[in-house]
Amino acid sequence: MTPEDLQRLIAIGETMNVEFKSEEHEPLSDRELVEAVVCLSNRINPGPAWLLVGVEDDGRITGVRPHREAKQIIAREQL
Repeated sequence: MTPEDLQRLIAIGETMNVEFKSEEHEPLSDRELVEAVVCLSNRINPGPAWLLVGVEDDGRITGVRPHREAKQIIAREQL
């Protein structure tokens, strides 16, 4: 994906195939990230899905803090 493709995707906004997650107002938990991935992977649409972390609902790019690997969350939940 080119930077221009990414800008177009953000300009369209959230859809069934595109989810924005951000931390502007409160920290984003690793659990929320995992849930977003699961929701996108379980959708009916056959095409690609995009989880854009660090993008606000209005399309502003604000970035995020470092996150642990999702494997740690999944392993902990299986205990």
